[in-house]
Amino acid sequence: MRYLIDWLREYIDVYNVFIPEENEYGDNDNDEPTDSAATTRYQRYATRLYVPLLIVILYILFFITLIYPQSEVVTISNITPSLFVQLHRDHAETLSCACTNTIVPYEAFVSNTIKFDPVCSSIFISNPWIEALYLSYASALLVMDFRTTASSQFKLLAAFCSMCEDTIYQALIDLDNNQLITLQLVPEDELRSRIIATIEFTQSTIPTQILSLVTFVQITTRSNSLTSALNTNAIILLENQLHDLQVRPTYYFDKNAPNYVALQGSPCHLKSSKTPAGFYPLEYAESARMHDIWPADPPYFEPIAAAMVDGFFGACDPLDAILASTLDCLHNNTCLELFIDYFPSLNHINLNWTSSFVRYLCKTSILVLLMFTSLNAHTIIINEYSPSLKKFTELHNISSEGLKCPCQNVTIQYQAFTSLTPIFHQVCSSDFVSESWINMASVLDSIENGGREFFWFGLGARHLQLLSTICQLANDTIDDAIRRFNTQSFITSNVLIQSDFDVQLNTTLVQFKQSLIIYFNLLIKTIHLFTRSDQPYTRLHNAELNMNTMTNETDQQQLMQFNFNLTGWQNSNSTTPECICATDYNCRTALSPSIVRKE
Repeated sequence: MRYLIDWLREYIDVYNVFIPEENEYGDNDNDEPTDSAATTRYQRYATRLYVPLLIVILYILFFITLIYPQSEVVTISNITPSLFVQLHRDHAETLSCACTNTIVPYEAFVSNTIKFDPVCSSIFISNPWIEALYLSYASALLVMDFRTTASSQFKLLAAFCSMCEDTIYQALIDLDNNQLITLQLVPEDELRSRIIATIEFTQSTIPTQILSLVTFVQITTRSNSLTSALNTNAIILLENQLHDLQVRPTYYFDKNAPNYVALQGSPCHLKSSKTPAGFYPLEYAESARMHDIWPADPPYFEPIAAAMVDGFFGACDPLDAILASTLDCLHNNTCLELFIDYFPSLNHINLNWTSSFVRYLCKTSILVLLMFTSLNAHTIIINEYSPSLKKFTELHNISSEGLKCPCQNVTIQYQAFTSLTPIFHQVCSSDFVSESWINMASVLDSIENGGREFFWFGLGARHLQLLSTICQLANDTIDDAIRRFNTQSFITSNVLIQSDFDVQLNTTLVQFKQSLIIYFNLLIKTIHLFTRSDQPYTRLHNAELNMNTMTNETDQQQLMQFNFNLTGWQNSNSTTPECICATDYNCRTALSPSIVRKE
């Protein structure tokens, strides 16, 4: 062993990898003689430095090769769903399965099943039922008497069911036309999550579309003081001695309101009020005499209902009443049996009571069935994985035409990189649209003092109420539009440079703003079309209801004749109107505040 160690030490001392070949010595025949011992010594020093360095370098290369093995691309054809799931589970980070078709419509793999509330297919929205609830003397009953608005409420219920069905079926068409865009095959869980998110977004937008239109109809009815033929929001008063004809709003008496508001009540042309509905067996004369203040006018008038109709309300108009209803009576046989006593015409139709009705607003339950078709896979070679924005900009500057940088995610929601903050008109956050200011203005609209009544004609409570409601509607509409915009996706298959991205985003925002304005203007034009074509009678301004007394030449009895005088504004220097409101939509003039005293 000692001999072996001595031999190894001697071998290392004399080991020289730089010994020249024999023919190399012959080249120095004409040169000066060299010191061979010194040369050999330097060669051995170099060998002792070279060999350890070589070993270290080889070790480093081996270690790098061991830590970073060379990747191997394996291509698998005829992918099945089960095989893809297994590969994704084992190689989620490195698996690349490109799609042959990168755009697929939802209708190709999504099936939708709709369930409407049972009331929308029941007898309660049929014409025989609605007609059986109609009473010719309904307008003579109290506002909170269910018989007053029963037929109208169920007619509106049928209209809501029809409108809801049309809206949902249109939403389904839009949903089927949506496209799934992806470059890579998506796992089933991720695909299911995407589809459910899209469906939930569609479900959330349907109520907003319907409620926006309903809210706007309510605004128009109250602001224009449209008069209901049922005498729920306005009544016609006739003074026989003075032959004076007046159209006045009905008032809701709120015992919990402040004193100055409770004394004046809440007029229906300013505020939508409601109270539980019932059946009030009063004489027609008493109902007509106490019709203007409801549900009570203590201590003069405090009616007691013979029976209540659960889940239904009396309100300023049938629309407000049905919107507040929960339809509890429709799944209570005892309550439904009361209808027979108060609506005699129901005895002539075949009734089949059921207790499966809950609410009139229809909801949807959409079941998603996912299907996979045969997929073909091929390999995509990526030279630069997840480049930074700086690196992408450098590459684009070098070769803008040849650069292709596909996105890992081709869709990204706008809320991930945008923030929209609407700025409303200052009046929408001022005291002018507050409830306290409107209540005070309603008190000033008509003041009685010393037997004289003073009327204020100018910017009154109804204008402020309209302004307040429009501000709220604008706020709700814009909030919903922003929410829907944020859930929409920005789609691009390749990375965009900053300038192209800015152009696309600004174009999208301009289109979003224009579509929002168009939608809001469409609501306004719809109401304008309704008022111009139907010309409903309003309590103020668009026409005057007059009464003339006539004598029957046969029996000498006096008859009352009612007629409408169309109104319009006229110049103070003229005796004829400049325009007529009923025929000229643009008939308007500047507001001239004034106080009119009536003896």
